[in-house]
Amino acid sequence: MWSTRYRSPLVLALALGILSTSASAQVVEPGSTQAHLRQLQYFVGSWEFSGIDLNQEVSGTMTFQWDLNRNILIHKIHVIPVNEEKDPLTVMYVILWDAKNKRFLERGYGGYGGYGQAEWTKTEQGWRRKGIGSWVLWNGQEITVDAAFTINNQDQFVLQGTVDKQDEGPFKTDLKVTRLSGKPGGAKAPWRWLLGHWKQETSDGNTGTMYWYKPYRDADHLIGQWQQSDGTRLTEIAGWRPDTQTLVSHAYGSDGQYFDVTFNEVSRLRMKGPFHRRLADGTTQSGTFEIKQVDENTAQVREVATDGTVVTADFQRVDTATDARTVAKEWYKFQAGKWTISWSDGVVVDVTYTLGSNGEALRGTHTSRDGNSNTSLWGWDAFQRRIRHTGYGAQGNSWSITYTKVTPTEMQGEVRGSNRDGLSMLGHVTLKQIDANTFSYRVETINGKGEKVTSTATGIRQTKE
Repeated sequence: MWSTRYRSPLVLALALGILSTSASAQVVEPGSTQAHLRQLQYFVGSWEFSGIDLNQEVSGTMTFQWDLNRNILIHKIHVIPVNEEKDPLTVMYVILWDAKNKRFLERGYGGYGGYGQAEWTKTEQGWRRKGIGSWVLWNGQEITVDAAFTINNQDQFVLQGTVDKQDEGPFKTDLKVTRLSGKPGGAKAPWRWLLGHWKQETSDGNTGTMYWYKPYRDADHLIGQWQQSDGTRLTEIAGWRPDTQTLVSHAYGSDGQYFDVTFNEVSRLRMKGPFHRRLADGTTQSGTFEIKQVDENTAQVREVATDGTVVTADFQRVDTATDARTVAKEWYKFQAGKWTISWSDGVVVDVTYTLGSNGEALRGTHTSRDGNSNTSLWGWDAFQRRIRHTGYGAQGNSWSITYTKVTPTEMQGEVRGSNRDGLSMLGHVTLKQIDANTFSYRVETINGKGEKVTSTATGIRQTKE
């Protein structure tokens, strides 16, 4: 064994030699190649593309990102063949200034182990990338590469190229490339977020509904509410991580249920990555999760567990903003008038609902026969595409209900607020139309003491507005 005390002087001497700044001993010359590479600033950001790559139809994403004090430009490409039988491919390139030969030098590394070099030169239309020698494939075969980047405008360019392989080819590439984000590192997610109400049917017989929304307009994450046919409810948050170029989703429910997915292959219409989940019975599962958007109203999921089990699912949009808003207005019309609401704890409330804002809102006065009174307002949140119902009482009680599931005969949502004693509450509300003159409430909450409280009520119409 070599002793550390014998190695340390050598390591120290090498370090001192490298770091020395004296005129006679300087090894590394302070400086920068930023001035040269600045010419490639146009490409920095996230892009999506579609077209033909190596004679096959593809789509995908690419990023250009600075590293090492802007002295290196890292270029990553993720190619997704339209032919589902072929696997996606990721390639990474490092572009730097070759000070010795006064040129832009690119070194590339393929997802299957290939490698090669190329030189970038500026042209009147944009840039040209020509291979230096041959690109070596994973199996030792060699190809030659020549490509042109034709810049159309600030947010779009065309990538065209030819790859020649011995006894084969040529293989043509013609891609239309459009900017997703001008910020380094791909600050905005390339994925087209699925928003609104959806229903799910899986190949193992399960069904469910989900509602996804952004908490504010420019958010690059969403919140989801899931309800499965077996009664399971989960709350999800999913968001984009620019530094790792991954989209991560987490969801949690009762009885220790949860799932998480780290999508490390992300494009506008497709994502794939490893997942892990725990079910209520303690069973855990891991594997690969993939989701593809077929169109604006349809998505498909394929889940492959580590034991080889495959489950597929179809997601179908069940509403649009226009549809849900129309349903909301019908609910307001149904409720307009005078009602008597009897709660399971014995409280009886007389309610008068009045339409306002050309039928876009519903104003309520609530008079409890124990002396409390409340004022409430129903309205349509056009941004998050959902109904909100808020109310305030004379004795300090308040509530806010956000209905995330809206159908012509039933609404479900989340409630938060406090009672007249100041105890907070958080829970789930279900409102159903029984017939033209009757509705029911079911409220399941956890109060400020951590206690589960379930209340039910029946509303009987007295007069119609």
